[in-house]
Amino acid sequence: MVTGSRQQPEQSGQSGGYRYNFTGIPKDGYVAVPYERQTGAVRYEDTGSYGFVEQTCAMPPRRVNRAQITAGNGGFELNMQEAGSRTEGQAEEIGGHSGGMAFRIKLPRGAYTIQVTLSSAPEDTIIAVSGMNADALSQAEYWDAARLVPNLTRPRTQGKVWSYDYVCGREYLDVEIEPRRPGVKVGLAELVLTPIGRKYRTGAELPVIFTLGDSTVKSYVFEEAPMSGWG
Repeated sequence: MVTGSRQQPEQSGQSGGYRYNFTGIPKDGYVAVPYERQTGAVRYEDTGSYGFVEQTCAMPPRRVNRAQITAGNGGFELNMQEAGSRTEGQAEEIGGHSGGMAFRIKLPRGAYTIQVTLSSAPEDTIIAVSGMNADALSQAEYWDAARLVPNLTRPRTQGKVWSYDYVCGREYLDVEIEPRRPGVKVGLAELVLTPIGRKYRTGAELPVIFTLGDSTVKSYVFEEAPMSGWG
């Protein structure tokens, strides 16, 4: 059982990264995330640097299950059967998901490699970042309908380790762990965020400009002419 007060990451900041340990086994260089018998998994506070939240930063916010998280030597776990499976209507309300847990980290805006080590079976676990659709990130070959912008940033998995390169535009990010169906236990053992350094182009390389928006910047296919985006 992991107990104790909240610690500040020893290696916080753009240079060292962020390392969190959710198991009951101490590990050098990692922050041991506390779990109290009376209050449960540490709650995220604006004055702190990390913790679990009751709802994610998705739009609209999606409710998760901080109060039902348990702790053991394998990591922080949540069993949706114990927490009470949501009804069909509630599942539709949150986009078809069955709930889960979300760990929030306060950090500077920038690009990070996120590495999540699970204590549960990867095939039974969905991992997402700040409200993103994890399955869509894995399956989409292109970002646009015209198939001009390839998806070069798919999540990578090796055993129980999931990693993804993410650009954070907020002052925090959420790492969401949830089951693929009610009654399945999900668990989080370790979480590592490593800043990605800036890449500089040479004078001979042309810059790449990305346009972000709705249908006004969309790359339309031929059949959709004369519609076109200004980009």
